Amino acid sequence: MITLTLLHPVQSTPVQSWSFEHESVIRVGRSTDNQVILYSAVVSRHHVELRCTNGQWEIVSLGANGTYVDGKRVVRVPVQHGMVFRLARSGPNLQVQILPAAKTVVAHPTGSDTRSIVPPPPPPLRPIAPLRSKDGSDHPMEQSAADQFTRLVDDEEETTASLTEDGDAKAEATSGDQSVSDEQLFDLTTGQPIKVLQTIGAYQVLKELGRGDTGITYLGWCNGQTVVLKTLNAEWLAQPEALKQFEHQSQILRGLNHPGIPRELAWLTCDRQPYRVMEMIYGQSLADQVAQQGPLPTAEAIAYALEVCDILDYLHSQPEPVIHGDIQPKHLIRRSVLRSGQSITLIDWGTVRPLGWQPDRYFSGIGYMAPDFQEKQISPLSDLYALGTTLAFLLSGTDPSQFYSHAEKGYRFYPEELSGLSAEMVNVIRKLTEPSPQDRYQSVREVAQALRQII
Repeated sequence: MITLTLLHPVQSTPVQSWSFEHESVIRVGRSTDNQVILYSAVVSRHHVELRCTNGQWEIVSLGANGTYVDGKRVVRVPVQHGMVFRLARSGPNLQVQILPAAKTVVAHPTGSDTRSIVPPPPPPLRPIAPLRSKDGSDHPMEQSAADQFTRLVDDEEETTASLTEDGDAKAEATSGDQSVSDEQLFDLTTGQPIKVLQTIGAYQVLKELGRGDTGITYLGWCNGQTVVLKTLNAEWLAQPEALKQFEHQSQILRGLNHPGIPRELAWLTCDRQPYRVMEMIYGQSLADQVAQQGPLPTAEAIAYALEVCDILDYLHSQPEPVIHGDIQPKHLIRRSVLRSGQSITLIDWGTVRPLGWQPDRYFSGIGYMAPDFQEKQISPLSDLYALGTTLAFLLSGTDPSQFYSHAEKGYRFYPEELSGLSAEMVNVIRKLTEPSPQDRYQSVREVAQALRQII
């Protein structure tokens, strides 16, 4: 396997990576028909090719501005593991790594079963840039601030730069109203922000990503790291219970540490305005992947589902079990750069609550939601139900609301109506989506074991 890593122009730290296992030619440049697309004024449409002949990789320069290795312009040069080459004299630096494909082992929390329930993840998606806005908005939140467990941000997801592979080669945020536009935010030579809107503590605000009914989201930068900053708007700041819940969500996430969960980096207050500082995740949602490529092969869908099982196993095994509450394909992001071997990240943590939380209203994914929500009796098994309906979408490409009907078992989700599924997969999804929680799998590890038996 060969991996190309874009390096920060100042710190030389990894910014973004592309991995290839089967290609013999890898093209790099500005044009959208390249495998690695880099938007820079000094990069040619087809700037460089990496070619593998008889097991030996070489760099072939095609761009008008040249390709440089160790400060010297090259036309054709053998590739060595770890070498760095630059596109044009002042352009971006790429590092090359040539490694055999390795199996992934994902660590579990201390004291838990150390056996990984995650198979080796599929290859990371092909990243494409620049980033472009996508319309969207928050849903209205509950109006009662007296309820301690009111959902504060009803449909505000963790910001991800979703890197699409369509004909326009656009990259957009999966998080509704939060996106990074195609404007250049950093100087390619110095790596410093070109324009700073304001400074919040140690963070420089580069762009407003979204403004919804409940809050505002910004793209921030500090010491070479891009982050997401979220805050409440003035209306909700005036409600003490809303402010309390906003901080409570941050506290829960700061206590979690798993490669499939976005990192909550900090909580800060500036001029009496609270801010949550979160990791920026680059990738593509599984909803977008299915929309672009169609239903997933069974093995790929199971691989993703097993990674979600690992995340849920971690959440549900906390001393006070944590329920995500809104699992669906648009909240599952396939990272462009793996984190500790994990390719899937679970986002939209506006619903995260400890065990015992009882919702007062429905959330964004009605077709994915367990009947437990209507009965206000949610538990970790509610997350398992949503995993079942999510699997149904990944394998069919159809919203799961289309498979609810009145039949021999009453009104429920009927996976038998999905075409092309094996009997084993139908049985797994059916048990996941049993209306009564006691009829479902009783733990996420049971689900993982059942899925492994299919592949």
